[in-house]
Formats: sequence, C-alpha cells, structure tokens
Amino acid sequence: MIVRRLQKVGRNTLSVTLPSKWVKNMNLNKGDTIVFTIEEDGSLKIKPSSTVTKEQEASECIIYADQCNEPSLLERLIVSSYVLGYNIIRIVSSTSIRGRNLEVIKKIVNKMIGTAIVEESPLQVVIQCMVNPESFPIQVLVRRLYIIVSTMLKELTEALGDLNAELARQIILREPETDKMHLLIQRLLNTSLSIREIRPIMGIDNVYDIFLYKLVSERLERISDWIEIMAKNIEYLEPNKNYIGNEALSYLTEMSNIVNDICFKAVSAIFTKDIEEANKAIEQYKETFYNRYPDIIYKLLEYIRCGPCGPMIGVIVFGLIRIADIASRIAEVTVEKILRSPNKFMEKVAGEVELKKLYGEGLVS
Repeated sequence: MIVRRLQKVGRNTLSVTLPSKWVKNMNLNKGDTIVFTIEEDGSLKIKPSSTVTKEQEASECIIYADQCNEPSLLERLIVSSYVLGYNIIRIVSSTSIRGRNLEVIKKIVNKMIGTAIVEESPLQVVIQCMVNPESFPIQVLVRRLYIIVSTMLKELTEALGDLNAELARQIILREPETDKMHLLIQRLLNTSLSIREIRPIMGIDNVYDIFLYKLVSERLERISDWIEIMAKNIEYLEPNKNYIGNEALSYLTEMSNIVNDICFKAVSAIFTKDIEEANKAIEQYKETFYNRYPDIIYKLLEYIRCGPCGPMIGVIVFGLIRIADIASRIAEVTVEKILRSPNKFMEKVAGEVELKKLYGEGLVS
C-alpha cells in the first residue's frame, strides 16, 4: 500500500503526487493524460489514456467454419461474437469456405449495425465492426428500439380492425430493425462491462443499469417477435374475413389498445423514473387480464372452437396477453431500478444505530 498526503494548490484545489515507480512502468511523461474512473465504492481508478484507447481497439476472435456442420450454427457464432464485443471476427477454413456458409456470412453482416466484410478469400472471411461505444448513449438506443416496437404495436391494432394484410406485411418488414437495434444494445452493454471508463459517456450510472437495459432490450425484442407472429396470422386471416364476426375483431382491437398503453407506461417509467407509472402498468395488466377480460377471452375461445379461423385468432389472443405480461415484467424491474436511487418511497439505513434514530429504542430489539 502506498500512502500520499494531499497538498493544497490554489484556493480550492487539492493535489497528490503519483508514485514514481508506477509512472515509470506506465511510461508516462509530462503532458500525458490519465483517466480517472470513480468506482461504485467511491474509490478512484487511474489509467493512462493510451491504455484505455488500446482496450477499446481491435479485439479479435477466430471462428472455424469447418466445425460448423449447420449454417445456423455458424450464424449464431458470428452473432454471439458481435454481441460479446469483438471488433474483428475472422471466419477460416482449412480447405474452402462452402457456398452456403458464405451466403450465411453475407446475410448476417446486414443484420449487425456497424459491420462490414473487409477481407474475403477462399480460406477466410474477415468481418470488422466499426462501432464506437462512446457515440451511442444507451438510453437513446433503448428509446429507438421502443419507438420501433411501439409503431409495430400501433399498426397491429389498426390491422386487427379490418384484418388489413397489407399493413400486416408492413409490420413484418419492420421486425428485422428491432433485431439490429437489440444486437447493438447488447454489444455495447457487454463492452461497458469490461471497459468501465466508457460507462459515464454511455449514460450508465452503475453495473445494475447494465443488467436492466440488457433485460429491457431482450424483452422489447421478444415483444416484436410476438407482433410479427400475430401479423403473419392476420395475413392468413384476411382472405377469410367474412367468416369472422365484427364483435371478435372489436374485442381484439380493444385488447391491443390496452396492451399498447401498458407497454407505454412500463417503458416510459424507465426514463422518467416514475415508480407510480410503473406500478400502474403492472396493475393495469392484472386488472385487464385477470379481472376484466376473462369473459371476453372465453367468448373468443368459444368462437375459436366453432370457426375455421379459430386457431389463428387464438394465437393473436395469446400473443396480446403475452406482450402485456412481458411489459409488466419490464415495469417490475423498473421499480427495482428506481429503488436503488434516493426516492420518496423508501430510505436505506445502515444498521441498528440508524434504526434507533428513526424509530426509537423501543422498536429496535
């Protein structure tokens, strides 16, 4: 342990000297810059800025294409490497990269924001990621992801009103954008786990924020998957709309509007830090799908049993309930996030002394 005494410089500034051995080992000279990181326990971590830059620069992984018997496995390995934060992904083969694998590689590059194939030969393909984490505040990306999902959900509500197949196809075309945004968010959050210095620039206060945004991104992407499934069912239902009663479509539209409102409350509470809004989302989900809507769902299920389009309508009903459930779970973790910061609902106490101050000797045994 090295101990240094603080020195006063000027009127309000305190300074401390750096250990000469550390300065020498880091090869620092007059005029060089260093980076301070405030740790979660309040301590300071010091690094030369050149070290931080190197950490953010190229990290490389090699994927052996010959070991991937299925193209889907190769695709998952590439996506996982991107999400884990590798800047160079090198796919190699001892003989030749097969045509179907090459097709998968080129297809998946279009799904990963900020990537490009920078080298291609019979024996290897090199993918480079040029995403700078400092250029992407995480809350902005989560907002963008939600806007896409919210747009899909609103279009779904409109498409349900008259089983609009054209609008359903438009929804399906939007879904890949949510996948791209989700993968980018996951990549940046994984990078912030290993490089703490970029967290403040990305708008991340602590490690709990990383896990919160990872979870929110995953659940928003899952919501978009369900919307896509329902949109495909609307496509199939459209030619048979004469077999479906207006009452059933009216019920579905009303349910979709309520689900949209639950999603809005749950996600907006993340950014406004409004614990009451998050609680409203949870309670609205319970009230809607546990108390108010069972009779409507039973009517729809009865319709399903006697109609040729029943199974597809059943998928839509289940999808709406699933989305509301996912949104309520987003609201639940939002409550946990808010409670980790100072708030009017709860006060943290360190031990018996603080409890006695708050409640008196008689309430603390």
